[in-house]
Amino acid sequence: MRKVFVLGLDGATFDLIGPWIDSGELPNLRRIADEGVRADLASLWPPLTPVAWPSFYMGKNPGKHGLYGYKVRQKGSYEELPVSAADRKGRTLFEHVGDQGGKVAVLSVPMTYPASPVNGVMVTCIFTPKLDDIWQTDCAYPPEFKEEMKRVIGTFKIHPDHQYRKGNIPDLLADYRETLKQRIDLCEHVIRTKEWDLAITVLNETDHIQHQVWHVHDPKHHDHDPEEFRKHGHVIKEFWKEVDRDVGRLAAALPPDATFMILSDHGHGPIYRWVHLNNMLAKKGLIRFKRGPLSLLKRAAFSLGFTPGNVYRLLLRLGVGGKKKGGGMEGGGGAGKLARRVFLSEDDIDWSRTRAYATGHMGQINVNLKGREPQGTVSKSEIPALRKEIEAALAEITDDGHPVIDRLVPREELFHGETLALASDFFVMTKDPSHQALGGASFISNRVVEKSYGNSATHRLNGIFLMKGPGVKRGVRIDPLRIQDLASHIMWRMGLKVPADFDGTISSGPYDDGLLDREPPQTLPLSEIKAGAGRERPLTDDEIAKMKENLKKLGYVD
Repeated sequence: MRKVFVLGLDGATFDLIGPWIDSGELPNLRRIADEGVRADLASLWPPLTPVAWPSFYMGKNPGKHGLYGYKVRQKGSYEELPVSAADRKGRTLFEHVGDQGGKVAVLSVPMTYPASPVNGVMVTCIFTPKLDDIWQTDCAYPPEFKEEMKRVIGTFKIHPDHQYRKGNIPDLLADYRETLKQRIDLCEHVIRTKEWDLAITVLNETDHIQHQVWHVHDPKHHDHDPEEFRKHGHVIKEFWKEVDRDVGRLAAALPPDATFMILSDHGHGPIYRWVHLNNMLAKKGLIRFKRGPLSLLKRAAFSLGFTPGNVYRLLLRLGVGGKKKGGGMEGGGGAGKLARRVFLSEDDIDWSRTRAYATGHMGQINVNLKGREPQGTVSKSEIPALRKEIEAALAEITDDGHPVIDRLVPREELFHGETLALASDFFVMTKDPSHQALGGASFISNRVVEKSYGNSATHRLNGIFLMKGPGVKRGVRIDPLRIQDLASHIMWRMGLKVPADFDGTISSGPYDDGLLDREPPQTLPLSEIKAGAGRERPLTDDEIAKMKENLKKLGYVD
């Protein structure tokens, strides 16, 4: 069986690192490009970590694997809870490899908590709940591998302790270096000492540092500070140089006949404006509020600018608190409950008179559907007319006199499969990706369009792909690939049958002329694919609470 090693560089984009690769400032990535192929990698909408990484390692669109964002709607409720591996539908790439006799090492790959049995080892990801004793979580398989982890890396640090504040970039960078070193040390140990045919590790630090400090090097960003740039203007590049050195370190540890694949789940770019979809829906009467005295008082205060966002901005100016998105009214913690008592929030929505509402932070809009939502008001036959109302409202949104919204896309145009009903009904696409359409940030602002704050960059659809190894062309830039194609490529390069339920296709672009004809892919029939659901246990209440805290800290929910 031929070996494949996959390195995930979360959020990497050639828009940023491409010039550094070409100039030789990232020599190890340059070497892989020169000795292999490189291409843009198309992610899926929404380009989010818990959507894109499973699409990679399950070879499927979200309509089949069932993950559409950081949270999933609870049946018969408006509540959303953090997703986990238990919410995935189907069998993973690493399970398919094990089914066909291969040994695997799965390290820090998103949406793998709680760890599940594999033919090898698994260490879970940044979505591992940060309990008081991390070693009491299901963070590894087999469980006894935790003792080996302790010997190799000491402690299992999920993500950095610091968030960006002006003046703390050295502390933030030290944090990222610590977690990066931990992941690389563990990965090198595993690929040097364990038996494996497929090894996958993901570095999330590349994504997180771009989220936090993009504005430092971007003179067009409204949070850009020339003095901060003078001190730390190259912080992202310098961090990428460290990552590049680690790429060289891992490449040196691989067997010479292994295929080395590098990819990102999505790209990255700046946020300049937020578009608050729920404010637009409320303005047009599609969201209605309760008529009680407290809700009326909060609405009056909201109209005068008493919002979590304005309070948060004041705290930022005073140097208090770290970067994240919004003012933090979600979750069941004491701070969230207090904020919802004081500020206008989802608690004030009159669902019995509401027809549509936005969630998440990638333009998701849901119909308040009869028979699905607990207080649904819209029948299926009324959805086409409601869609036209929403489209008309979106068309009125402008920034400096220019239209902001490109189009409203129904979920059926983006996904297909048995889990389609779990997706939001519509997705709002902005004309410029630096305008981010927010829904789940509640009513943090009383504006529809405003300057962003908190994280200064977010995800784009254009990820990266590099690969070198036996049978791979050398020094060639090939046509873009799709992230859901890669699992099929990996199974084929390993000499294994490609599952018939994969969405991906295997193109000849990356490979020596005629290789695909000489070694045609073999298909694993549907009748031979093992069941994939129900392997992972549901999360406990404590794990859910901790995962909510983690997501808020990372700036993924508010």
